[in-house]
Amino acid sequence: MIALRTSLRRLTLILILAIVATVGTVSVGSTPRAGATPADVGFSSGASMVELPNDELIGELDAMVAAGASWLRLDITWKTVETRPGQYDWSRVDNVVDQARSRGLTVLGLIGYAPGWSRPPMSVLQGPPLDLELFGRFAEVAATRYSSSITHWEIWNEPNHPGFFSPCPSVPVYFGLLWSAYLAIHRVQPSAVVVGGGLANRPDGLCSIAPKTFVDQLYAMGGGAFLDAVAVHPYTWPDTVAEDTRGYWNSVGAVHATMEANGDGGKKVWITEYGAPTGTAGVSEDRQAQIVVSGVQAARSLPYAGPIFVHAIRDRGTDPAATEDNYGLLRKDFSRKPAFDQLLSAN
Repeated sequence: MIALRTSLRRLTLILILAIVATVGTVSVGSTPRAGATPADVGFSSGASMVELPNDELIGELDAMVAAGASWLRLDITWKTVETRPGQYDWSRVDNVVDQARSRGLTVLGLIGYAPGWSRPPMSVLQGPPLDLELFGRFAEVAATRYSSSITHWEIWNEPNHPGFFSPCPSVPVYFGLLWSAYLAIHRVQPSAVVVGGGLANRPDGLCSIAPKTFVDQLYAMGGGAFLDAVAVHPYTWPDTVAEDTRGYWNSVGAVHATMEANGDGGKKVWITEYGAPTGTAGVSEDRQAQIVVSGVQAARSLPYAGPIFVHAIRDRGTDPAATEDNYGLLRKDFSRKPAFDQLLSAN
């Protein structure tokens, strides 16, 4: 582990020097790109969407449209697409993208999670690759393949959370991923919108970085040149936004304040996950509806907010004690929870 950390530190230093040189020579990120309006609503699908049987996939996408959504946040998981170097299987992603676009949904492609062959020895599943430029190569291949169908890209999911950026979050390492992916995507899609990975509600700690701290450090390193928007995941449940005594929703404004202080006030803060689970470990179905609608309304009140993505359209399972399985606005059998109709009314 000591050797691994030493290797990563050396790699990070090399990347920082390369990135600093690049910032001075490449004109990117200084002009805010036209993205979505604050009124836009979408759904975050989760990685399991590409695994769904086709009838269930169609059912979920149809439900998104019926709820008034215009966006789909789709996981394009590197480790499942490129299981061996240079060997790609896009079939499942292709199907979801085609089905979504045929229904008028705009796709936000979420790129993340390195395959085992690219990670350091003894590394864990959600860690970054040893050679961060490999991530950029994959991003370029994805952007090329979907050049006419996906023009909005989110770089990694919750990079400030050890569960998604193992063994521990690192702003310099994430900066390397962002830099590599941003330049790669813009080589093939000059007008693409690249969004910094959605930041989780986390405190500052030994292996955890708060959203504002993460963005402060990213900008201090020059990261503003390599993003067109920043994303956060300001879950407030069991509270509504108005009742949010823990201040989780405040991360939206705090992150934008950092952006504004660095000359990026015209760029948007996207809310790429927001919602509440029902069940015995979550909230009641009526309470879920109140929370979801409060988030949509709060996002729409902010001139600097991009789209808000509700997590999720449908429950993954039927165990009421499994929190992660019960975020859906639909139950597993596709029957509607109150939140579905209330979101539709809010739209």
